[in-house]
Amino acid sequence: MKSRRMRYRVVITEMNIDEATRPEAFRYVLEAESEPDATVKACEKFTEQTGREPAPRAIIDVQHLN
Repeated sequence: MKSRRMRYRVVITEMNIDEATRPEAFRYVLEAESEPDATVKACEKFTEQTGREPAPRAIIDVQHLN
C-alpha cells in the first residue's frame, strides 16, 4: 500500500541562545508522510538555511494542514 504524503506547517522557534541573539522563528510548509518525518525535514531545511542545526532548546511545533 502506497503511503500518502500530507502537508504540514512546521515552526522552529529559537529563544535567546546567547546574549547577542534575539528569539527567532523559522516557518516551513512541506509535504511528509508523518509528523516525525515533517520534523526531520524541517530541521534539515533549517540546517541548509542557517548552516547549523536547531538549538537543543528550540521549540518545534508541527501542524497538520490537510
